[in-house]
Amino acid sequence: MQKKDYSASQDSTSKLTPKLSEDRKDLFKKATIWGGLILASVAGLALLIILAQRGGTPQTPIEKANLPPVTEADITSGKAEGNVVLIEYADFQCPACATYNPMLKTLEGEYPDNLKIVYRIFPLNTHKNAESSAYAAYAAWKMGNFVDMKDLLYDNQGDWSGENDPTTIFIEYAKDIGLNSSDFEKVMKSKEAKNFVSEDKAEAVNLGLNATPSFFLGKKQIFPRNIDDFRILINAEIEKIN
Repeated sequence: MQKKDYSASQDSTSKLTPKLSEDRKDLFKKATIWGGLILASVAGLALLIILAQRGGTPQTPIEKANLPPVTEADITSGKAEGNVVLIEYADFQCPACATYNPMLKTLEGEYPDNLKIVYRIFPLNTHKNAESSAYAAYAAWKMGNFVDMKDLLYDNQGDWSGENDPTTIFIEYAKDIGLNSSDFEKVMKSKEAKNFVSEDKAEAVNLGLNATPSFFLGKKQIFPRNIDDFRILINAEIEKIN
């Protein structure tokens, strides 16, 4: 049997090897460059996010001449006759509202002689239990314990947000804060509660709001990112009044 000669193929392979090697080196070099650029971009984006969270200037307050005046019908906490009025349009299923809630409680303690907080309810359509939680908050307010109900709703969002009907959970909250459960349920399901929430929501829409929480100080919409932003704005308002 005649032995097959591989010399030709070996020669051609040896000629191709340097070319393949150079191509691979070039490909590796390009991949390294692009990989470095991508990592740099990601790192840069992360840095921008960190800087945005730590520093910068909050958005300039916007005058809202059509902001409805505060009346006795509003849900309030803090100093009843406070000369600095902070208004929040809130959704009790809103995670951001839950994040801001401890800040507002801290501010009440820091400005006991000046600060009055007004809570207006703005249930967003994207939150399926926003309206039912709003009715629960309203019922608790009518029965004299809005603040504790508000805190329970925010602190336990994960327990009721996904429920098809969270009414029984809200009734348990009412019991926990010392409210009569049957009276609470009656007020929560009343036409009065629905009308109150609908009016607050209509006000928010008329103001052009589309997100919660939305804050107002005086007649101006403010955009605090943290508690220090609140303090700066409140202190400026106190100085202006005095």
